[in-house]
Order: sequence, then C-alpha cells, then structure tokens
Amino acid sequence: MQNSIKHLSTKFDKYGYVFLRKTISSQKLKKLEKKLFLIYSKVLSVNINSKNFSNIIHNFEKNKRYETLYSAYKKFIKCNEFKDIAILIQKLSRKFYCKKAKLLKTGVAIGLNNSSRTSYKWHQEKSYYNNFTTLHYQFPILNKCSKNNGTMSFLAKSHKSGFIKETRAIKKGKSHISSYVPKNTSILKKKYKIKYAQMDLRDVVMFNENIIHKSNPNLTNKIRLAGIIRLKCKN
Repeated sequence: MQNSIKHLSTKFDKYGYVFLRKTISSQKLKKLEKKLFLIYSKVLSVNINSKNFSNIIHNFEKNKRYETLYSAYKKFIKCNEFKDIAILIQKLSRKFYCKKAKLLKTGVAIGLNNSSRTSYKWHQEKSYYNNFTTLHYQFPILNKCSKNNGTMSFLAKSHKSGFIKETRAIKKGKSHISSYVPKNTSILKKKYKIKYAQMDLRDVVMFNENIIHKSNPNLTNKIRLAGIIRLKCKN
C-alpha cells in the first residue's frame, strides 16, 4: 500500500495530475445518479431519467432557461449523496498527499453539445483560489469522460511554471462562465504536451492548482457531467 501511495504522489508531482482508477463504488454513483434525476425532475417540473436527461437539459438550454437549470444545479451539488463522495475523496487525499485536506467546494463540469456557455478556456485554478493552496478532483457522472464528449485536457507538467498572474478574463455573455486565461498560453502550448482526462465511471482525476487545463467541445448528443471536488490543503 505504501509503495502504491508513493507512486501516485510521485506521478502527481511530476505531471501535475494523476488518475485514481476505480476509486468510487458503483453503489455511491448509483445513489448520486438517482438523486440527480430526482432533483432535476422536481426543479424542472419534468419527469427525468437516464434516457431523456440530455434531451431535456438541451431543450432548457435552447430556451435559455438558465436560472431554472442553475437552481437544480445548486441543489444537486449540495445533496448528501454528493457530500458522501466528497468525504471519500477528502479521506483519500489525507492518506497520500495532504494530511489536513479540508472540503472547500463541490460542483459539476457540464459539457453541452454545440454550446460553450459552460466551458472553460485554458486556465489555472489558482486564479480563482489564490489566497491558499488547493487540490482539485473530477469524476464522471452518468457516462464516462472521453475526448469525444469534451473531457478536460491538461498541459502536462505545466504546473512547474507556477502561478501565472498575468491573465485576461474571457466571458462571452452574462450567463457564460468566466475564464482567466494566462497571457502566455500560446508559448506554453508549445512547451507542454496536451493530455486528455479520459475516465470511466468510478475513476477520479486529481490535479494541481497550477496546471493549465480547459474544457473541450462535446461532439456527442449526450451531456457530459463531471463531478468536481475542491479541497483546501494545509500540511
């Protein structure tokens, strides 16, 4: 076990991210999935299941019912089933990387077909949480995260460049996500290789606050959901 922990820690320090395969139990994911449909059905006033989820969400997007979608989102990321997974990740972090890791925030990365409203451009998490050290995690919900459905990509090892303070804020519209893009991104893309966070259900990716990463276009008809866990780290 100690050798495995050391290997993960070494890999994380080297590349700025590491995959924790088959970390979340199928039971926990099923409970989370069930709660997702329950919350969205109630808030959107539509009976939602695994077969119609993507179509319904895309229709709400098309009709610009962003506030309703955001209300469902806020309820979902605060549910007990989500918190259970966050606690699991927190315990794991304390075991092999940050002994005093504390839950900071939960969220969901949402990959929509033919839409960049919820997508991030190249950025560092440090731009959003620059007063303390943080650790970040994503895990697939409903379906795997793949290059085809727009899973996030990293500039591998770019965390070694440290926190880049010179950024430009990009936000396409009032309802769009803001991205703080490093001004020297074009140079960094030549220096570091692009790697994709491809994950099956139950997998988790842990990544450094300074690694440069972004969302990608979802080329499928199914929405990509990736749970987000952010931890405040203090050794």
